[in-house]
Amino acid sequence: MNLLGGRAGRLNFHSLIWPEIKAFDTSLDKIFRSGLLPSAFSSDDYESHLSDYVGLYVKEEIEAEREVRNLPPFWEFLRVAATESGEITNYENVARDVGISGVSVREWYRILIDTLIGFEVPPYRKTKIRKPNASSKFYLFDVGVTRKLQGLSAIEEGTAEFGRYFENYAAMEIRSFLDYSGFDNEGMSYWHAQNGQEVDFIIKEKVAVDVKATKRVSPKDLKGLKALMEEGLMEKYILVCREDYPQLLDNGILVLPYKDFLSSLWEGKII
Repeated sequence: MNLLGGRAGRLNFHSLIWPEIKAFDTSLDKIFRSGLLPSAFSSDDYESHLSDYVGLYVKEEIEAEREVRNLPPFWEFLRVAATESGEITNYENVARDVGISGVSVREWYRILIDTLIGFEVPPYRKTKIRKPNASSKFYLFDVGVTRKLQGLSAIEEGTAEFGRYFENYAAMEIRSFLDYSGFDNEGMSYWHAQNGQEVDFIIKEKVAVDVKATKRVSPKDLKGLKALMEEGLMEKYILVCREDYPQLLDNGILVLPYKDFLSSLWEGKII
């Protein structure tokens, strides 16, 4: 916080970012297991560090501040919020899974956002050809914490969970980049048409980024970006994946291996 000259500013510190880890083990298995909290990422005993973090978070941020009076349901809420991380938020479904009211669920999501344990990605709503969805997505701030709260020992390649964690990791990096670069809070959104077509991230309303964990891009992986291209609203269309090499497709979509995307993002070449 800077109070000089009567001006106040807020600077958030995020988990480790790509420029800080690229010289180390950057396999997705490593990132998904340990997460990117410095103490966990740099330790061989990352499970203990994540357990300590989760326990201290609940004790110090929630219990000490008396934000939540009934902790057992809140623990179950955290597990469900971790399982739903990256999905369009449906408060009533979460309330039913946890066994509490929808009002409580909304308040508890607010607490997660206020204490920086999670963040919302709002919908991009300027498309005309296809009517957009109006609900936000919610992500937990770190994939290691997400895995720990879910009670998973590993995220197996080829599973739906692996794809979701891949997307969550991209969300973490984009959010950190926008925050550290001084962009406003509306720098990242997502697009989901009511017919089901979706693009994971819209950056500064200029760059459309879809994230697929595939090692071999197929036409079905491009459907969301191609649908959004018909609106003619973006300057760039990028598919982030696990291909070996970048390629520019004939339709103008840029296919980038995730490490190339992250390097370009932090070098200021994406936006």
